[in-house]
Amino acid sequence: MAGYHNFSMSNNAVDAYHRGLLPASKAAREFGFKSTAALRSCVRSGEWHHTSKKFNATDFFDVMEAIEDAEWRDIASWKPHLTRRGWSIIRGYIREKLREQMIPCVFYQSHHKSRYARLMGFPDSFVIPVSDTQAYKQFGNSVVVPVVERIAKAVVETLVTRRTP
Repeated sequence: MAGYHNFSMSNNAVDAYHRGLLPASKAAREFGFKSTAALRSCVRSGEWHHTSKKFNATDFFDVMEAIEDAEWRDIASWKPHLTRRGWSIIRGYIREKLREQMIPCVFYQSHHKSRYARLMGFPDSFVIPVSDTQAYKQFGNSVVVPVVERIAKAVVETLVTRRTP
């Protein structure tokens, strides 16, 4: 879209704002980079647009996309370029990204200790005489008996079939 919005910014720049892209100065402030130079050393600019009547070409950055595309070691290299606040912001985004990708697991949810006992192979009649905290620790340190039983049976079957000619 050609033209200017309120005689100060191109319509394309306005569209970039709506898509979440930010100019270097605003992106550096919002994400806690120490300077725009620090931002430029970590994140590549995605686009450029005119942002004034003087046709200033301004780089626009998509820091969120950079976080999503980067590996953890790449983001860890950003740390010297970030303020303390910036590092906690970036870590928060990474944490959310990992939560979205994480496979739901029953151990991440809060359950009653009898459910943990059942997951570890204990019968429903098993009595748990200790506190919840202690029970969770003990079930976490226990061995899943049905799994061990199946492994043992498979080993025995393999040994028996190998012995018979």
